[in-house]
Amino acid sequence: MNFRLTLELLLRRHGWPLALGVSLLVSICIVALVHLVPKGMGPAVVQPSDGSRQHDMHRRAFRAVLISPDELEAQQRAVVEAAVNYGLELGRIDYGFENNEAGRFGKATLQMPLRGNYTDFRSFLAAALAAHPALAIEDLAIQRNPDGNGVGARLKLAFLTASDAGPGR
Repeated sequence: MNFRLTLELLLRRHGWPLALGVSLLVSICIVALVHLVPKGMGPAVVQPSDGSRQHDMHRRAFRAVLISPDELEAQQRAVVEAAVNYGLELGRIDYGFENNEAGRFGKATLQMPLRGNYTDFRSFLAAALAAHPALAIEDLAIQRNPDGNGVGARLKLAFLTASDAGPGR
């Protein structure tokens, strides 16, 4: 049965005493809830903890992984040589650099088109990521070659480097 219809029938059968009783019951419940809620509940305040210490530990671990600017070229060369060693054909390689002043680190990018066998490509990526902890895949697009033999990929790698700029280094 419809809820509105049920209420209407109750009101017609019992009249205003039922409406008064229900409104009093609801009012009493609201007053009780207001008195049960503790007074003076202001905004939530986070108690001091060792979170800043944990944040500092994570920041130090991140900084320890970063590549120094002197090692960047050698690491990029090692990744390119690894691609050749895995039997992949390289296209034109584009280099880029972006400095993150807020985080005090840099991001050197290496964009290269690759062609070859899919298993070789997958092995190359796994080996490169395992050998270089500060290496990240920024963009990857893989498609099968039209002749059905192997794959073509557009790979953009990011090397996270330590930045010499900024205070507190």
